[in-house]
Amino acid sequence: MHGLTDLALLDIALQPRVLDLLRILARSGTPAMRARGRMLLRRLEPPAERPSLRRKPRPIQLHG
Repeated sequence: MHGLTDLALLDIALQPRVLDLLRILARSGTPAMRARGRMLLRRLEPPAERPSLRRKPRPIQLHG
């Protein structure tokens, strides 16, 4: 996975295929593969394409 990511960074023509493969492995691989896939996806995906994994802040409720 890491080697494919390195090659995709060098050759932009490989990026779509490598991104698809990393997305699949980041969802369905072993826990180690999922973790590595998430880290490698951060290196390849532009920030606008990354899904947000953070929770949205909850509104503050004031009692009084």
